[in-house]
Amino acid sequence: MAGIDVSESQVRRLAHDVGRELIEARDRKVVEHRRRQLTPRTEVIPEAVVVEVDGGRIRTRAAGAGPGVHEAQNKEEKVACLATLSGPTFAADPCPEPPESFQCPRRVQRLVTQMKGSAGEAVAQENPGELAPPAPPVGAPEGIARWSPKRLVRTCVASMQTSTSFGPMMAAEAQERHFYAAPRRAFVADGSA
Repeated sequence: MAGIDVSESQVRRLAHDVGRELIEARDRKVVEHRRRQLTPRTEVIPEAVVVEVDGGRIRTRAAGAGPGVHEAQNKEEKVACLATLSGPTFAADPCPEPPESFQCPRRVQRLVTQMKGSAGEAVAQENPGELAPPAPPVGAPEGIARWSPKRLVRTCVASMQTSTSFGPMMAAEAQERHFYAAPRRAFVADGSA
């Protein structure tokens, strides 16, 4: 890159050092949040916010066991996306009907079938010779104003710790970004969150 020779062990050591510092900072924020001492990063109170949470499974291996897979096991990961939004409010629902793409029974059936499968698992088509309908265009058609909120800032929090530990991490991030003071708030998660 810049003519600097950096060894693999040096990169590994630096990555571990930075990771440790980030974990310490995250944990410090959680303690400050619990003590009600965490100060917001900004003075601006967002007009609308959303926290989206999901979890999944990740395959891990024993730490420090060297190359290859040793003591493989499934662990649960948790991820939260915290976003500030900007957009108009409406007296009535701006989109009272489901999008056209969800009104086609065959397409909905195909989506549900795909959702039932595991990530990365191939789903067999009902009629292999039949082509799937074309995907609907992305975005609002010309001449129609965008009604959905616009995302301004997004941060993410992720961990493989327990849900009991992950909740305060999300709460600290939300507090630091003035989410609790926002007039419009949403929390989006599946039934497991």
